[in-house]
Amino acid sequence: MEPDQEIISAAAGRKILAIEWSGRVAGKQYPHGEQLKNQLEEMGYHVWRQFDGSVPIAKTLQRLAASNLLITVPTAVQWLGKLSNCPALIIPGPLPPSVLGAEAAIEKTIDCQYCFQKECIENKDFACMDVAPEKIITAIEYFFDHKKQE
Repeated sequence: MEPDQEIISAAAGRKILAIEWSGRVAGKQYPHGEQLKNQLEEMGYHVWRQFDGSVPIAKTLQRLAASNLLITVPTAVQWLGKLSNCPALIIPGPLPPSVLGAEAAIEKTIDCQYCFQKECIENKDFACMDVAPEKIITAIEYFFDHKKQE
């Protein structure tokens, strides 16, 4: 897959981050997505999000191929990233990171078992998805710092 030159030009030398904070079910909704996106842009990252079907799939794959990192909840977007050789940082919520196959994942934030259910058995309304944007930003920075050392 050839990287999308349009997004590379728009980034003007900045790191490119793809982000998706919505999944199909309640357990795959990240509540602070817009705030995270804004903070990342303020930090100088070029951030894009357009996984709603409004862009042809080939273009989406090319954009992912040009991206340095995909930040996403567990959804099909993660696998599009894999197809494009774009590493992913997953916000796993109620799913164990070990089964998601991502390059990086946010550690669980509340003390409960991974439930795999549409309703949290501990009636916490998926508090596991309520991760502070700063925690995700720290994980992104760690990912890039660690990648430099390879």
